[in-house]
Formats: sequence, C-alpha cells, structure tokens
Amino acid sequence: MLLRSLRALAKWLSRRWITVVGWSELIGGSGAGMWFVFENRSTPSQGLPGLALLGALAFCATSCLAGVQLLRGRPSGRALSIAVQAAQVLRVVVAGVAWRATAGLAMTVWYSKPGGWDALIGATAAFRAAHASAVNWEVGANLFAVFAIYALLRARRPACDENGHSIANG
Repeated sequence: MLLRSLRALAKWLSRRWITVVGWSELIGGSGAGMWFVFENRSTPSQGLPGLALLGALAFCATSCLAGVQLLRGRPSGRALSIAVQAAQVLRVVVAGVAWRATAGLAMTVWYSKPGGWDALIGATAAFRAAHASAVNWEVGANLFAVFAIYALLRARRPACDENGHSIANG
C-alpha cells in the first residue's frame, strides 16, 4: 500500500515538476529580491555591498522572469530556468573565492572545514559572490537545482495553441 502510494506520488510529481520549478523560481526570486532590499535598507552595515546587491537583484529578477516564462510554457522560460538553476548548483568557498546563489526551494548538502557535514532542506534566499578568507572553506551542491536541470532537459516542449500560449496549464 505504501509503495503504491509512493509510486503514485512520484508519477504525479514527474508530471508537475516543471510547474514546481516555475513557481519556486517566481516566488523565490521575488521573495529573495524583496528580502535583499529590505535587509540593505534596515541594516546597511550588515546588508550586501553595492555590486553584490546589484548582482543579487539581477539574479532574483532573472529567477522571476524564468519562472513566469516557464509557467507560461515559453521556450525561453526553459532556457532561462536552466541558467538560473545552474547558478544555484554550486556552493563554494575556496582560496579567496566565494559563490552561493539560491532563491526558492533548495536541498543543499555541503562540507566545510570548520563545521563538517551540513544540509539545508526548504525554501531559502542567499547570494554571495565575493572574495573570501583562505582559512575556512566549504564545498557543496544544491540537489534540487540538479534535479530541476535534469527535468528541464528531459521535458518536451509544451503543447501550444495557435497564439503560442501553453495549453498545459488550462
């Protein structure tokens, strides 16, 4: 009974995966963008510096656009979503370089020198592209982004009506 229920859930998720990715990008990008702006306005000393804030907002705007286009069934949405998800795969801090970008759903596993193994599952917003200390390091991957890229690459182009609008969403 449980195995049958899990199979049914997996089948339902495989059909809905592109929609989940689209909503994750749209809600995650807009929520993260508002959070970055609010954080910078309320505590400028703890917010992102100028260029990093612009990078974070550009990432969030691209995530929102990708989500909207993906939900509309546009081919550009699939390409943008692959780029947005690819930017979220790695979480790296090594010898002077730091990169982490997340907006939306995440299932991230990483190893760091001071802390060992750690994981994060849920919705999150993070952006870091900066010079980092060479003393501490971490390496990890967002498995949700890896699965999303796989699903996006396997997905067939959605059926469209004569105006180019998706008929998959009703």
